[in-house]
Parts: sequence; structure tokens; C-alpha cells
Amino acid sequence: MQKKLPCSSSDVHSLTATATSNIICSMAFGSRFEYHDKEFKKLQALMDIFFINSTVSAALDFFPLLRYLPGDPFNYYASLRNVAELNAFIGEAIREHRDHFSPGNVEDFTDAYLHKMQEHGHLHTNFTGNCFTTEFPTVLVCIP
Repeated sequence: MQKKLPCSSSDVHSLTATATSNIICSMAFGSRFEYHDKEFKKLQALMDIFFINSTVSAALDFFPLLRYLPGDPFNYYASLRNVAELNAFIGEAIREHRDHFSPGNVEDFTDAYLHKMQEHGHLHTNFTGNCFTTEFPTVLVCIP
């Protein structure tokens, strides 16, 4: 019996993006998501919004005064909310990893980062603050 995939056979882009995202999540968080998992779909939607807003709001890097125009014509505030949600998702994954961290059992990128932080004596500092959550999305940028 064949397993039905969440997209049609003509929707190769969606299937490829989902598979790639799952591989990256597996490497970063140590867990693979099912295709219909709500948390996984939310992560993919957040990343899609991130890419759409980042291309539109790139003008704000060159002209920062445009941020103060009435309304949100460049989706600046929407981008900030989206990044906050991404950081919350990543922060929760980090907290779970730190709560169950075992130096002899490094299984993914997050565990490896925790292991290095512990070697340098920084495991119980402001780890889930700006240090990791601002750099970790660089890894997730590959998620289509």
C-alpha cells in the first residue's frame, strides 16, 4: 500500500522544499517532522514569510528613515513579529535540548553547540538570549 504524500505529483517544488526542510531540521534539532505536523507547517510558513518580507524590506537597510512612514508599507513590523516567532520556536528547541543535554550523547547541531558552550564554561549563561537565537537562523535560512 502506497503512502499518500501531502502534495500532488505535479507539485515537485513543495515536496522538495518539505524534504529539504526536514533534513535541515533533523540536523539542527535532531528530530524529523511528519509532513502533516502542525509545528512543522508553522515553521515552514514562518520561513516563507521571512523570505518574502526580507526581500521587500531590504530597502530599509539602505534608507532606514522609511521605517517611520505611516502604516507598514515595507512589512517592517510584520518582519519583526515574524522573527520574534522564529526566535521563540528556536528558543524552545534550545531549552528542550539544554534540559536533556548529555555531553556524551551529541546527536545534532544544537547538542554540538551546547557541548562547545559547556567546554568553555558558558552553558548556564544567557544562552537562549541573543547568542544562539540570532545566529541559529543563519542555519535555517536554507529552509525553503
